[in-house]
Amino acid sequence: MSVSITNDNKNLLLERREITCVFKDTQNLKRQNAIQLVKDKLKSENDLIIPIRLLCSSGLNEINGVFYIYNNKTEAEKQINRHILTRLIKNDK
Repeated sequence: MSVSITNDNKNLLLERREITCVFKDTQNLKRQNAIQLVKDKLKSENDLIIPIRLLCSSGLNEINGVFYIYNNKTEAEKQINRHILTRLIKNDK
């Protein structure tokens, strides 16, 4: 399983880092595994990596992902919909 970062933007207005990446040769990729792969690729200690979108392509063995990385939890809670945050907490148990 390999990860390649295709786009890495720092959004200063929203105080977050927006990452677009491609996971190649993946099967049964879960959100927590995707977060860990991105964290390892960026060599980041930040725990506020939130997967926004994971899209599979038909006929290809790759997944396109969009992640937001926040520095503090309060900004993440203000900007991200509540159902996305609860989905992460539910999968974390």
